[in-house]
Amino acid sequence: MYRVMRGKTFVQAAPVYNKNRIPSQNELAARARFTNAIAFARKAMVTWKLREYYEKVKKAHRGMTIFGIAVRNAMENPVVLHIDTRGYNGLPGSKILIRVEDSVKVMEVTVSIITADGILVEQGAAYAPVKNPYDWVYKTRAVNHELKGCKVIVVAKNLPGNEGVKENVIEIGSKQRKKRVKATVR
Repeated sequence: MYRVMRGKTFVQAAPVYNKNRIPSQNELAARARFTNAIAFARKAMVTWKLREYYEKVKKAHRGMTIFGIAVRNAMENPVVLHIDTRGYNGLPGSKILIRVEDSVKVMEVTVSIITADGILVEQGAAYAPVKNPYDWVYKTRAVNHELKGCKVIVVAKNLPGNEGVKENVIEIGSKQRKKRVKATVR
């Protein structure tokens, strides 16, 4: 069998397929994920708004087609890179900064704050304050009296609807305690 890679021709043995082999659960899951990615990419080609996003990204991915970029994006999850809880003091109006990444676009970021006992304090959508697609801000609305050990769970969704999740446990320091005391005294 002849194969051409990067302009060079190689000779290799023909692949051997066993028609009676039963695929593993991981192989079946990968096939299903790829099938869903192809279906999403086909939808993206005929949906004007989706196609527009992928055409903008095509300039950054040299040599790739719009369809290929859409398939790749449907196969990957967005990544929550960082959750900055230093500005969170348990009072309404404090901010949690989030940094997320995706090869095309993160469509939404949801933040949940849960106490150490497992009680949901609040949940809501973060917003992107500037045109930087990586930085998002969540402004709190509820009072949280139990800061120590609280979990901040961030879920980011991309265009195909894939989710990336990251969890951060709040360890309250002396700076945060002082800010909280000053804010509650006023």
